[in-house]
Amino acid sequence: MEYKKLVHLRPEQKEALDNIQEEISFNGGYVSVMRLINDSIQIFIDHYGEDAVKRYSPMYAKKKLSLD
Repeated sequence: MEYKKLVHLRPEQKEALDNIQEEISFNGGYVSVMRLINDSIQIFIDHYGEDAVKRYSPMYAKKKLSLD
């Protein structure tokens, strides 16, 4: 099943993705910006998911304050 969601990028994010895509093209490869976005989401899930839970969960902020 495929889930579609509109992603809002800041201009500097779009420019950075375009630069990566250009460099890949210059090296003889091809990748769509959508594929770059999908890969970056997977990297985030694999490596930073737990950090996101801690950062955005109010219970972690309260625990941190109570430990101080």
